[in-house]
Amino acid sequence: MSPTARSAVIALVIATCATLFVLVGSATLTHNPPTTSAPRPLDSSVSTTSSPLAKAKTASALPEAPGPNPQTPAPHPPAPAPLGQPNIVVLLIDDFAAMDDRVFQRLPNIKSTFLDQGISFTNYWGNFSLCCPGRAALLSGQRDDHNGVMKNEATLFDPRETIATELQGAGYYTGIVGKYFNGTSALTSKTPPGWDYVAIKDDGPYYNYPAWVNGVKEIHGATDADYSVDVMASKSVPFFENAPPDKPIFAWLAPNATHGGSDEDGVKIPTQPVPPARYRGDPRCADIPPYDPASFNILNTGPKPAYERKLPLVPYANGWDLTLDCESLLAVNDWFGQVLDELKAEGRYDNTIFVLASDNGMGWGAHHIPGKIAPYTAQMPLYISWPAVIDGPMSQDANLVSNIDVAPTLCEIAGCQMGPYFNGYGVDGQSFAGLIDPARYSSVPQRDSIVIEGVGGGVPFFEAIMTGANNPLGQWLFVHYATGEKELYDVSGGPCASWYVGDPGDPCMLHNLTRLRPHLRKTLALELTVDWGASPISMTNHPGAGQVDPAGEQ
Repeated sequence: MSPTARSAVIALVIATCATLFVLVGSATLTHNPPTTSAPRPLDSSVSTTSSPLAKAKTASALPEAPGPNPQTPAPHPPAPAPLGQPNIVVLLIDDFAAMDDRVFQRLPNIKSTFLDQGISFTNYWGNFSLCCPGRAALLSGQRDDHNGVMKNEATLFDPRETIATELQGAGYYTGIVGKYFNGTSALTSKTPPGWDYVAIKDDGPYYNYPAWVNGVKEIHGATDADYSVDVMASKSVPFFENAPPDKPIFAWLAPNATHGGSDEDGVKIPTQPVPPARYRGDPRCADIPPYDPASFNILNTGPKPAYERKLPLVPYANGWDLTLDCESLLAVNDWFGQVLDELKAEGRYDNTIFVLASDNGMGWGAHHIPGKIAPYTAQMPLYISWPAVIDGPMSQDANLVSNIDVAPTLCEIAGCQMGPYFNGYGVDGQSFAGLIDPARYSSVPQRDSIVIEGVGGGVPFFEAIMTGANNPLGQWLFVHYATGEKELYDVSGGPCASWYVGDPGDPCMLHNLTRLRPHLRKTLALELTVDWGASPISMTNHPGAGQVDPAGEQ
């Protein structure tokens, strides 16, 4: 939130605190536009260093007395070497929770790229924790109440303005391989704009699904050769082989793992993925510890929403079983290894930005929730590596960032800008290029809060505000449901995966403080009203309940 908006909020709180009014619904105020700074030049024809003549003039003006002159400015560090437009490879896995690295540590190609180097963004959240909304936010840089994708329906997304169309316009050779949106079969065109190469598929996740390669339909069955991750890996080969050597590439690789699904015999384990036959029982995953955060299979204290009180315990006593997740990601690791080999063979590897993310987060037993949609499931993994720029070992960044920020960030680094949009809204995300390459970029999100939203299958529509460490109020999550129910959590001390009961803060959201901190709740409710802005959706005008159970597979 900007200082101007915060001043308005504080003034409103002061004017109304004597009456202790009830929480208001959503309002239609102007959304604060993002602030993005221009990158420092990468073109070798532009230099930020002084000319020899200027340096000589500066030296002649300095005093001749020995010792440092306190009025002499410190010399600037040398400008970084020009790189040109980087290649960009996004590896978007499906339905993965924000947790520690215990799974990724067992995947050698992913480990070497994202854990042995690069940056882990430990405070990364989705705007709407569901497959299609998550993908729409990533591709567009807009909140889902603005881009219109508030449920799992491919036809809701307008593909005319995306990170792909912008990068293609900036000279990139672009390709998408794997899952596009749920319900891709219903799309009139299977070759969305912005992509030079398209190999996309629809349900089911692993077997018995249609695919389209540059618009040509294929039907895949239930043999080992039809396993979708392997099929999509093979479809990515022509993209890399045919990439023009004088163009940077943008590859969007979207395997179905670790989404739940049925095996080749139609057998389905709820909310569990299906590994390929070759990796079932693989010893690399046999002893992986279950995921057991402090919130696993318990309800927090304080009032809980009715939908959550109805959920049964998940069927794992000691934590969420990660064996199948690990085994299915071994196939993704193979695919990613092929990509790395191709990039190295073409001499592209060093100047490639690699992004590892999930389309949405998962509960995996937290607060009894195995699936998604609920506000507790909005946190996700995000790793970014750039061998030519980010030296190892891996570092962690706790700045508050959202999935709507990814497209503006990549676009800025590539030399483009998101927008304008055909829906009339502006870009909601803000570039964090300065967190990736501070030597060339200074952009960081100019805000101290983000909006989270959701609805579907028993989870009533909600608006939520997540504040960052730079917010004067501290780090909080406030949730307002269309039912009138509210939640308030002190989310400092995170991430949840490394937090234990008794540690400072409450990032696992155990203690709902909405009744104990009424003044804070009302202040955050007003901030949410301002941050929500001119949304077409409100508490009294929200989408009908979707088709997705928070324990489900959609």
